[in-house]
Amino acid sequence: MGWRRGPLARPNDVPLGFEGWLQESVRQTDTAPFITFMLQMIPGTVTHTTPESPMRTSPFRLALLVATVLAVLSPARAQAQGPSQTEAQLADPTLIVLVRHAERAGPSAEDPGLTPIGSERARALARLLEDAGITQIHASPTRRARDTGLPLAEHQGLEIERYDPRDLEGFAARLLALPGRHLVVGHSNTTDELSVLLGGASYGPIMEEWEYDRLYLLTPQPGGGMGTVLIRLGPPVERDEP
Repeated sequence: MGWRRGPLARPNDVPLGFEGWLQESVRQTDTAPFITFMLQMIPGTVTHTTPESPMRTSPFRLALLVATVLAVLSPARAQAQGPSQTEAQLADPTLIVLVRHAERAGPSAEDPGLTPIGSERARALARLLEDAGITQIHASPTRRARDTGLPLAEHQGLEIERYDPRDLEGFAARLLALPGRHLVVGHSNTTDELSVLLGGASYGPIMEEWEYDRLYLLTPQPGGGMGTVLIRLGPPVERDEP
C-alpha cells in the first residue's frame, strides 16, 4: 500500500477523514507504537521516548487526541482480527487505564474525599475517557478512590467494583483474565506497581505529596506484555517545593 506526501500521510485506498485513517493505521500497527507515532506528530510535546522504552508525554492538550485514538481502536482491531479470533483472545482486556486517586481533602479525616481541585481532576478523567469504551471501573475501598471514578461511572451507567490494594498480584491476575476496557483507580504506592504486574512499564515511584496527574494507558501486545503510554491528566498539580 502506497503513502502520499502531505501534513499527515494517508493510505491511498482509505477514504479521506481522520477516523478512517486512524482505523486503517491501527490495522497495520501494534497499538502502543501507533499511539506513540500519533503523539510524536504534535511538535514540542514529547518529553521522553526511546526505541527501548514506552513514550512519556505530559501536556494535557494531548487528551483529545488520545481519546480519539482509543475511540476508534476497538472496531479497527476487531476488523483486523476477523472471525478467526479465538475465545482465549476474546477473554483478554483490550485496554487498561491506571490512575491514582485525585487530590484528597486532608489527612485529618478517617476516610477523606476529594478537594475541589481533586473533583475537577475526576471530572477531567471522565471527559477524557467518555468515548474510550470503558466497560468496568475498579477502585480501592477508600472514598477518595471511589470519588475519582464516580463522574465516569455516572456518565457511563457503570458500577464501581472494589478491589483489595493489598493483594495486587491477585487483582492483576484477575484483571488480565477479564475482557473489555478497564479503569483502575489506585494509590501512590499501588499504581506504578500494578502497571508492572500487568506486564507494563514502570515510571518510578509516584510522589505521595503532590503527584496526582499520572495516567497509564496499557494495551496488550501480540508478542506478550503491555505497551504503555504515560500522559498527564487534568489541571496542573501544586508541587510542594523544598
